[in-house]
Amino acid sequence: MILGALMNYDLDQYFTPSKVAEEIFLKSGVAPPSVCVDSTCGEGSLLHAANTVFGEVNCVGIDKDKQVIAKLRRKNPYWLLSVADMLAPNSYKRTKAVLSTNHCDLLTLNPPFSIGNKKFETVLYKGDKLKTSVAMAYILKSLETFKPKNGAIIVVPESVLFSEIDSGSRLALAKEYSTSVLMELDSKTFRGTRARSAVIKLSHEIGDKTTTSSHTFLLDPVRIEVIRGNLPVHKLIEDKSGKRFVHSTDIKLLLNQGTEPIFRMTRQESKRVVSKWVMLVPRVGVFDKKSLQSVYLRDSVHLSDCVIALAFNSKNHAIEVETRINQDRESFANLYRGTGARYITISRLKSWLLDRNIITPS
Repeated sequence: MILGALMNYDLDQYFTPSKVAEEIFLKSGVAPPSVCVDSTCGEGSLLHAANTVFGEVNCVGIDKDKQVIAKLRRKNPYWLLSVADMLAPNSYKRTKAVLSTNHCDLLTLNPPFSIGNKKFETVLYKGDKLKTSVAMAYILKSLETFKPKNGAIIVVPESVLFSEIDSGSRLALAKEYSTSVLMELDSKTFRGTRARSAVIKLSHEIGDKTTTSSHTFLLDPVRIEVIRGNLPVHKLIEDKSGKRFVHSTDIKLLLNQGTEPIFRMTRQESKRVVSKWVMLVPRVGVFDKKSLQSVYLRDSVHLSDCVIALAFNSKNHAIEVETRINQDRESFANLYRGTGARYITISRLKSWLLDRNIITPS
């Protein structure tokens, strides 16, 4: 759930501030609902905001915290409220909130982003078993249970939009819903956490309604090998008689022309060894757009698991790709996303390069 009060460390509760909740619905563009369901309602901020923005709304709420539901019942005796966990079928399927709700216009929720140390779930969604993030698991089960006529307004960790763990779920949702980002929430939005989050809108209008920038290049795509390093820096065993080891913090040293950088050396076995013309990209952290340069490696180097390399067949290919990527460096920088630390994935990087006709499909 979202923001507001104090956090319950067992339930991962960050209740939604009232002003933020109202802004969400004001920007949503959805038709006023007759029935609004919040399947992780917490203190009821989103349901209260729906009433404020849309007028009289029949509110249905579920939460696994008995205390917040009891408090919500006292304040809102006409709401249909139940104690249950949407990830436990034996819990939610027998509640009044589910059994008595045969119609839902709008689903809204701010699901837990994690549960203690648990970061992933395996859920059944319309007969398919999917490995998902905790937040996505709540979204899938809520959509499947309430089948909202006008779609959903959901607060999500930013990783839901980009992570590999949720890629299968995004494909499953795309069969029925189109997704748009209504708002990107500041990391200070929720008291007690610095998680980056966003508000998304799911609607039944299938098809991409958004406009995308046009990328036209005169040159043909080239064949590039995209390699992620696999040698963890914290497990590095240095050996001066071995090969050079390049971590993400070493990339700037390589690009500093006119000097001979000093690297750590290792004899450890690694399948992620590169040489000749490459562009090295940090996998995690704050991305420096100035680092989008190709470089010639005279000798082979081992790559840290925090480095991704674009390996080229020739200097001409390296210069060509460097030029074309830098034509859209702002968009490239936006590939670094994440609820906590910013990061990029191999699949996200390849998709970006393919969309811009920079590389050939492998």
